[in-house]
Amino acid sequence: MKHIIAPYGPGIDERPPIPAMEERVEERLKKRQEKDERRALRRSVDEGGRIVEMFTKATKKATLRMGASKSD
Repeated sequence: MKHIIAPYGPGIDERPPIPAMEERVEERLKKRQEKDERRALRRSVDEGGRIVEMFTKATKKATLRMGASKSD
């Protein structure tokens, strides 16, 4: 697409130029990379939370066992 056809809004001369195909591809790749980085960070945080949760459950379980053996 090389031309803007718009009957409403600002005139063609007042609009920003249409980016070249290379610029659009570059921008898309940049956005995708940023998205992948955010996803990787979020997954690493989620994984850390699961590890803490597993440790907490194991600790509670061990504490209950110790409490049960002391009361016997």
